[in-house]
Amino acid sequence: MKLWAFGCSHTQGHGLADCIAENGIDPIPVMSKLSWPNHLAELMGIDCEIKAWAGAGIKSTWHECVSAPIEPDDVIAIMWPCWESRIDILLPPEDIDKSNPANIIHIRSWHEQDKDYFNRYYSAYDQFMQLHCYTTTIRHMYPDNQIINTAYNEQEQLWDIKPLRNQPFSTEYFGAQKYQIMPLAQDGQHRGIEAHKALAENLFAEFKLT
Repeated sequence: MKLWAFGCSHTQGHGLADCIAENGIDPIPVMSKLSWPNHLAELMGIDCEIKAWAGAGIKSTWHECVSAPIEPDDVIAIMWPCWESRIDILLPPEDIDKSNPANIIHIRSWHEQDKDYFNRYYSAYDQFMQLHCYTTTIRHMYPDNQIINTAYNEQEQLWDIKPLRNQPFSTEYFGAQKYQIMPLAQDGQHRGIEAHKALAENLFAEFKLT
């Protein structure tokens, strides 16, 4: 039995002491042993495997999950990145680049070169529907697994579409004020180890994990 965790830098543990570049800012292609999935797995008494990358969006998070060798008794924990501002273009495996371990092209609302794309083609409804298509796909792929869907931002039901009600999200979200007031990680931007531990403890209690 193993805990599989997927997401972006907040799941990877970027900025924590064992997951930060020498310049104190840049991400590195390693998974922190201090991030919330490891604390959660420790509480559960099982091993942990993290597949998360700094800057990942919802599509690459979904892709990592459906590509993983997950067994029927494993637990799946996903902290979905901010769906509102991140679009991923997946690249084929043969194009993998060590400098881009997530193997995606990032299109981001805050990137100057991507503003034209967002002005022309962005649809919040489309992004919202994609998120819930991904959660539904994962549920159908892993019908016997316990799945924890959480997110950085609080998930609002912006459009009341019946199938979306069947994929509940945790009441815990990492961008909540109670986590923001805790000390930051070494990079001064991401949540620190105290917040990671607190989130793990709260998820453990909410989902009654053993």
